[in-house]
Amino acid sequence: MTSFKDVTLYALQGNSKVHQFQDIREHHIRNIFKWDILNLRQRLPKRLLQFSFDVGGQLLKSFISITSRDVMYAITVSDFQITEKQLNRGLDLIGICRVPLDT
Repeated sequence: MTSFKDVTLYALQGNSKVHQFQDIREHHIRNIFKWDILNLRQRLPKRLLQFSFDVGGQLLKSFISITSRDVMYAITVSDFQITEKQLNRGLDLIGICRVPLDT
């Protein structure tokens, strides 16, 4: 594993359109998870669970594109920004790693 002397973290932030889409997505995910009465998410092997999340994510994206088409397709690249502020509230983290440490 490589370590670095200089690492700068940034957050990918979205505007209100992105947050509206995230709210719709989260609502549907909560509705799906409430049917997991046997708590299978905690019991399935990691690979099977990841596969089911990948397939389920694609199905959910297709469903949202049909039911909330106006929200989903209104989002463009300009609705996102990269910032050093509020790293814990970002949609994703971006790390810029410079100057590897000698191993």
